[in-house]
Amino acid sequence: IKAYPDRLPENGLEIVHNFARETLDGYVEDQALWSFWWSRFERIALWHDSHERGWRTKARPLVSEVKGEMRFAAPAGDFVLSGQVDRIDKMMGGGAAIIDYKSGGSYTLKALKNGELPQLPLEALILAQGGFEGAGAIECSYLGYWVMSGGRDAGKVACVDEGVDEIVAVVEQGLKELVARFDDADMPYLSLPRPDQAPRFNDYVHLARVQEWATLSDDDAEAA
Repeated sequence: IKAYPDRLPENGLEIVHNFARETLDGYVEDQALWSFWWSRFERIALWHDSHERGWRTKARPLVSEVKGEMRFAAPAGDFVLSGQVDRIDKMMGGGAAIIDYKSGGSYTLKALKNGELPQLPLEALILAQGGFEGAGAIECSYLGYWVMSGGRDAGKVACVDEGVDEIVAVVEQGLKELVARFDDADMPYLSLPRPDQAPRFNDYVHLARVQEWATLSDDDAEAA
């Protein structure tokens, strides 16, 4: 992306393959295992090359892998929202696109719209305030997860390109309400505030003794 911001080379796929081999060959000890992963990589590279060429008909890369931040007033003082964006593009029709690359996971249009995936809307909020170096202050018109796994579906896109401002506004309001709640010294910090959306790794579950309490019967819990 950084090497070819304006126009992709015709042999782009070949360049990616050569770069991958030169970079990764030194890390490969088990050639049989690498042959399995290389086939997945080839599917990803082919999908991305095709998708990127179509995407470039309506957008141009602006910045990638840059950190940014913004601050806003909260009950206990200014709160700083910070993050690092994978990629910001300038849309030819106006506005900006924020793109995040994923190697797997569940990313749906519904989850983006209802605020269950707040990462991109929060980055859009930072972008609108001019918080990403080199990007300026731009309203976002596209939020997209580009998921590339190399499986049966080598890649897929979950995105919104309508009503982005409403989504960002909802997420902004939710963030400010959350910060205000936790600025209250009496607000407890729960290790699993939403068990139905528990993270894969949690640094605080062991402190709350979640597994220990979960194995107790009602009588044991009262005794404890």
